[in-house]
Amino acid sequence: MRTFLGTALIAATLWTAAPCVAQVGGMPADVVSSKKALSAEQHKKMEDALDPLLKQMEDGAPADVVQARNDLIDIARYPLLSESFRREFSGMLVNRFQALAKPATAYQATNAFLVARFVGTAQAVDFLLDNMDKDAQPDVALRVAAAAQLPKALAPAQLSGAQLEALAKRVVAAAKDEPHWVVLSHDADAIGEMLRQKGVAAAQVDSIAQSEGAVINDIADRFLKGGTPELVQALHRVLLLARNQSSSLPASARTKLMNAIGANLTKVAALKAAQPADVAARKDLGPSFVGATNAAEVLLKVGAGNG
Repeated sequence: MRTFLGTALIAATLWTAAPCVAQVGGMPADVVSSKKALSAEQHKKMEDALDPLLKQMEDGAPADVVQARNDLIDIARYPLLSESFRREFSGMLVNRFQALAKPATAYQATNAFLVARFVGTAQAVDFLLDNMDKDAQPDVALRVAAAAQLPKALAPAQLSGAQLEALAKRVVAAAKDEPHWVVLSHDADAIGEMLRQKGVAAAQVDSIAQSEGAVINDIADRFLKGGTPELVQALHRVLLLARNQSSSLPASARTKLMNAIGANLTKVAALKAAQPADVAARKDLGPSFVGATNAAEVLLKVGAGNG
């Protein structure tokens, strides 16, 4: 897994945005900028232009996969792309990418997740979330790769408050069965990013904050139960997230979040005086343990109105 994750990181760093050009992926302006549903002729032009890139993603050598990925990202980021085209573009990409999301094509899948980050549709977000859910994606390395892109895919998708609220609940459900601390950390990051989106109704912000609290409590409960000391790394990350956003959350959402996690914050802070044996046996976990207990103490002050 470590080798694959390193490869995924290298793949991610190879992408750089190319400047927009007059021809977008070989498609004329009337296709990519169409304000109406694509005609049969326009749809065929889109398919004819995208199919070679997708075949290159599916079957090419690593350098060819990266080039195809970059070309698809350039299309997704073209500023004059219409919503009609974006929906058709997203549908074609996600349908083809789904077949790549397996260990045998892990390199292609990782690059597909990077493209999905920029597509800017609810369908692309769903594709990433499906692949960070253990029930749908059993391969942990692929879950890590998909989860890393989900928080970054939310702003381009411009989801409604109702969509974000529903998505947050799906993240909570996926987190309950997730054993890997990195995926859990990204689960919380995704909900934190939902809370940063503008124009969301107060009631929906409150609901999303409660979903964040549910993920934090799930991680804390499992860590406090013992037997999974590595979860302190996720706990540290999610408590830092809650601490850092506490001042920017609306008062109602902050109160709901603090009330939801207060009991576990008290338990985590109390561990500072009695480090669990399974954590003490792992020197690599020491900084995360100290960070988690410190963050719990700060959040308790925030909850009490003194932070």
